[in-house]
Amino acid sequence: MAYPPNLVSLESPPKATASVTPDLPLCARLRARDRAFCAGVRRSIAKVRSDVIRVAEASDIEVVEALRYAALSASAPSVYSPREVIELLDGLDLDELRAMVTDRQLFVVAETDGPIVGTAGWRGKHLRHVYIAPDSQRAGLGTRLVARAESDFRDRTSAAEIHVASVIYARGFYEKLGYELASARERTGSEPFWMKKRFDVAR
Repeated sequence: MAYPPNLVSLESPPKATASVTPDLPLCARLRARDRAFCAGVRRSIAKVRSDVIRVAEASDIEVVEALRYAALSASAPSVYSPREVIELLDGLDLDELRAMVTDRQLFVVAETDGPIVGTAGWRGKHLRHVYIAPDSQRAGLGTRLVARAESDFRDRTSAAEIHVASVIYARGFYEKLGYELASARERTGSEPFWMKKRFDVAR
């Protein structure tokens, strides 16, 4: 079975500059509020163009470990007790992570020639290791990474659904992506929400 290419651009190849970049003279004539918006669009375009998703390599594992630790340390204390945060941080299955890299089931996103700022993959029937660096969250990277992992999962398994074990604060994120609770059993402590997503069209 052919594997997907290593690099997937987050945006289709750019069109002519004039069609995607706000015109500088026009921006200069706008009101201050609109000029700020115009500048923001330019920065967003530049950022999206430089971000790529690729298959993780063995040399990325330590970086992914550090990213996971940073992401959990930043968000988990807001909804978990100190003991539960430690349980989450200590819950990494490093053998699984290595196996995912070996089997090309883990993806990372990074700016060109820059650090890795996000990761997502799959193992068995589960979405796994979805983490975004704290200062890169809420920029759409998590959505893009999950979509990439789901696409690879469907291409290689033809499964009708995928599962995920979600931390408390990520439940809303997964629900927006079409996931729903797979079990009505009440969770306790650092236990996850068990969720699943059915794919509408079989491949």
